[in-house]
Amino acid sequence: MVSKKTKAVIGVAAAAAGVAALIMAAKKMHEKGYDKKAVKMLRDYAARLRAEAARLEKKAKKKLSGRAKSATKKKSKSTRRVAKRKK
Repeated sequence: MVSKKTKAVIGVAAAAAGVAALIMAAKKMHEKGYDKKAVKMLRDYAARLRAEAARLEKKAKKKLSGRAKSATKKKSKSTRRVAKRKK
């Protein structure tokens, strides 16, 4: 079984490989004189990449805020227990 952290690393590596392949393809297109198509391809991919990054950032913020809330809940519960024991 693969951990979530490993999946994230694999995803980032795959995205980096995809970007590298796209840049190489754009360079080849430039050499052959297809500049407009190369630029369009790069812009389209950049737009998709920005949308994906925004989605992942939103998801990460949601997870982090959830962790912070649960940590404060746990802390407040533990302080209540200590206060009850002292009485």
